[in-house]
Parts: sequence; C-alpha cells; structure tokens
Amino acid sequence: IMSTEFQIGVLSIVLAVALMPMLSWIPGSLLSGGLLLSYFDSSAEPARTRQPFAWKRFMWGCWHYWGAFLLLGMLQFLLNLLFLLPLLVLLAIAISLAPLSLLILAPVFLILLVLWTCFGELTQVYLVAGKDRSILRALSFAWRLLWSRLDSITVYYGLSLLILLAIHAVFRLGFFPRLPLAFWPLVLLCQQLFVFLRIWS
Repeated sequence: IMSTEFQIGVLSIVLAVALMPMLSWIPGSLLSGGLLLSYFDSSAEPARTRQPFAWKRFMWGCWHYWGAFLLLGMLQFLLNLLFLLPLLVLLAIAISLAPLSLLILAPVFLILLVLWTCFGELTQVYLVAGKDRSILRALSFAWRLLWSRLDSITVYYGLSLLILLAIHAVFRLGFFPRLPLAFWPLVLLCQQLFVFLRIWS
C-alpha cells in the first residue's frame, strides 16, 4: 500500500505537469497589455496626441490588463482542446484513409487556422484599444469585425504568415547552417536581423 506522502508526491507531480501549459502563457499575458498600450500610445491619431514610450506607462498596462489577457489565454487554450485538436485528428484520419484529400483539406485547415489566429489577436487588440477588460465584449467585437471584413483580413493575415514562414525558412535552412560559428560578430548580426524581420513581419 502506497504511503500518504508518496500519493501526495505523485499528485503534486501530476498537478505540476497539468499546470505547465497554463504557466507558459503567464509571461506573455503579463507583457501583452503593456506592449499593446505602448504601441497605441506611440501611433495614435492625430499625431499631437501621441505619447513617447514610458516605462511607468508600460508597467501600468502590463498590470492593468494582465488578468484579462490571462483569462483570454486560458479560454483560447480550452477552445483549442475542444475544437482545433479534434479537427486536427480528423484531418490526420481523413488523409490516412484518402491521401488525395490532403490537396483539399490542408488548405481548408490552414485558412481556418489563419482565421483563428486573427480572431485571437483582434480580441487582444480590443481589450487595450477599447479600454475594456471584458472578455465577452472583446470576443463579440472580434467576431463581428472578422466576419464583416472576412476576405481582406484573410488575405492580409495569410500573406503575413507566409512572409513569416519564408523568413524562418531562409534563416534556419539557408543562413544559420552555413554561418561560421567561430566568427561570432557575424552570427550575432544575423540573429539580430532575424529577430528584427520576425518583429517587422
């Protein structure tokens, strides 16, 4: 018979493993509010209302929107488990039964993935731009905006993801394997260029 201490240890390990995905998005949830708030402050219209970056403002945005972004991340994680994961499993089963279905199902899945990514980002934007920490209102806004401009948003996000994939392919398959690691200034320069292009895209 297992001792009580052993059972508690096993349960603690299981709980820690179960919480790892949740803990992974805590830093992103903490920083997203401050980053978006700083971006909106620096790009506001008209130009005279723009504010330069300030650490105090950035930290306030991180703290003010942290709870909303954390809840939104948890909700998106649950939705991924409920919808995207089963859809991916069905896609794999369909391809294994009829390999030619890949030509039709893969583009459809990619389009859905693009729309889902866009939906999540629009929700985050509303939380800060709308100065509203209501998750339900943010989801409603993102849904209405997405469907009102479905064609243009799909093309824009699709091109953005293709550019991002191309940047990864060029650097990871082209530049990085051929870099002379002994010449560290060149390696550092390429890494910084890679980060800059990722952020720009």
